[in-house]
Amino acid sequence: MNDSVIPPQNLENASLNDFQTSLNAVSPSFCVAKWKQVTIHLQNGLTHSCHHPTAHKVPLEELKKNPSALHNTEFKKQQRKMMLQGKRPAECDYFWRVEDTRSESFSDRIYKSKESWARPFIADIANKPWDDNVYPSYVEVSFGNLCNFKCRTCGDMLSSSWETEQRQHNMVDWANTKNNWMRPEVREQISAFQDTQIESEFAEAVEQHRVEEIYWVGGEPLMYEQHWRYMQRIIELGDGPRVYAR
Repeated sequence: MNDSVIPPQNLENASLNDFQTSLNAVSPSFCVAKWKQVTIHLQNGLTHSCHHPTAHKVPLEELKKNPSALHNTEFKKQQRKMMLQGKRPAECDYFWRVEDTRSESFSDRIYKSKESWARPFIADIANKPWDDNVYPSYVEVSFGNLCNFKCRTCGDMLSSSWETEQRQHNMVDWANTKNNWMRPEVREQISAFQDTQIESEFAEAVEQHRVEEIYWVGGEPLMYEQHWRYMQRIIELGDGPRVYAR
């Protein structure tokens, strides 16, 4: 693709219709979130880009060779390739169901790609190889499930208080639960995600101003030493990314 595909008008102020036209000039299935947004679950070694797709495992062998595989997994790169080729990744079916209706609705593919953390990178992404390692500009990080609340809408993966109560009352067959994130092989994955190389990779991205927004997500991030360590580094930057906790 060359730069002329992206219209010269200010995309920030473009209507959703005009913006969708610009986005579709790259590909009718192109979504910037697959490149520039990431949620990383350090407690179970899962990642996903955009909130709609199911989280997938970060393979340890990929992580050892490439610390940026926290975001740039081979699986995710294949989904990006499909998007640039105009194919529809199955994990993004929520987008396609919205876009295939006859209503005037716009899918989150359009809304997310128009956000300030996504919009400026459209041309850059379109002109680079599909397997390029990219830095996300919108990052969500979950350090673990440590939490002192047991909110009714939560669960054991996000609340240690939930997990403790379930174990006390034998509410879950932990040894035989297929999706049990506390199985021994998953604990091995967890230990790998505490590696200082990963923290260094994350800090570098922040310090080079490649990250625009950071969300600390649960468990309860304020109970983690890592949260305060990262926050101190961000404060020292002075003009670092916007930071939120929830």
